[in-house]
Amino acid sequence: REINIGFSATELKQDIIDVAPVFKGNDPYLWQTTIPMEYELIQPSDYGFPSVGTVMVANASFIKSNPDVVLRYVKAFLRGADHMLKDKQSTIDITARYAGPGLDRGGHAFIYDVTKKDMEDGDAKSKGVGTFNKQKWQESLDFLMNLNLIKAKPKVDDLIDTQFVDQAIKDGKLVWP
Repeated sequence: REINIGFSATELKQDIIDVAPVFKGNDPYLWQTTIPMEYELIQPSDYGFPSVGTVMVANASFIKSNPDVVLRYVKAFLRGADHMLKDKQSTIDITARYAGPGLDRGGHAFIYDVTKKDMEDGDAKSKGVGTFNKQKWQESLDFLMNLNLIKAKPKVDDLIDTQFVDQAIKDGKLVWP
């Protein structure tokens, strides 16, 4: 049965719950440092789920009215991602300075290591961060359909608009500015 716990993990340590959804980029670090406990991180990919990574979502009318702004945003995001991948220490310095309280430098380093590994995986190795893999999206939709988690399978082309990433990345490199 489902129990609402918010963002706490003490319920795991106290055996109130058996499993909790988490962010693999920071929750394990918090557990290791604030409520030390044994746990097993269950990765969806270990069970065949083809993860597609992080996506950006924008209002369709805003995109239509402001394509130049959207393109600049996508390019700025990708430039930040590029900087992040190339300079761990600077990235940790920036996040420690601006992310607010709640996480020490060790936590920011933990998040960096998890994020960098994920960002450099898959198609990003050869095509650059931000590239789109239509087949992987289709596999993800098929997986969700097979589990009856979605009732009607949308078309990948109806979900994704890659025009801005396509303009921002050429031959695996960011086009700047």
